[in-house]
Amino acid sequence: MSVLVGDSQRFAIEAEIETVMDGWVFGHFRFWAGGNAIGDWEDFTDLRGCLAWLRDFIGNARDRTAPDLLRRPAEELFLAIFDPEMPRFWDVPRPVPPATRVTDAFSRFHISHIGMSSFENYGLLLLKDGSGHERLLWAYNRDPKVREVFLEANEMEAVAREFCARLGDCIDAAIG
Repeated sequence: MSVLVGDSQRFAIEAEIETVMDGWVFGHFRFWAGGNAIGDWEDFTDLRGCLAWLRDFIGNARDRTAPDLLRRPAEELFLAIFDPEMPRFWDVPRPVPPATRVTDAFSRFHISHIGMSSFENYGLLLLKDGSGHERLLWAYNRDPKVREVFLEANEMEAVAREFCARLGDCIDAAIG
């Protein structure tokens, strides 16, 4: 049973239920951004756990507003926000991050936990401007290139909300 919500050329979330065992629902999970698949589709993850993280993402909005940071190049943002919090993430040599740290960077901007083990090798950051427009940045730990996509105001949350409803229904049907 598969669920794909959103536009993969902009932003989408996809999951596929593969196994249901003793109340556990395992399958595959990933994001799509700008036509790029983000996440390890071969990974077997707890989809109920991913659903819980997504519901928390929607229901407990963090202050991701950072207009001053939004103007900075993607690579520089990763050096300032991601690298100080996750120094052992990279499998390839990286420049030394700037000395300045962004306050509460992990709780405010890091969203890799949403995909649980599917995003184990991916770093994802979400920032917003004052009107809610989003900038999603990601990198794979074996490739130092930072990628990004700019989204409409609260677009990721809107996709996540619909995805949660649809995946929740699929999980309920699978469990019986």
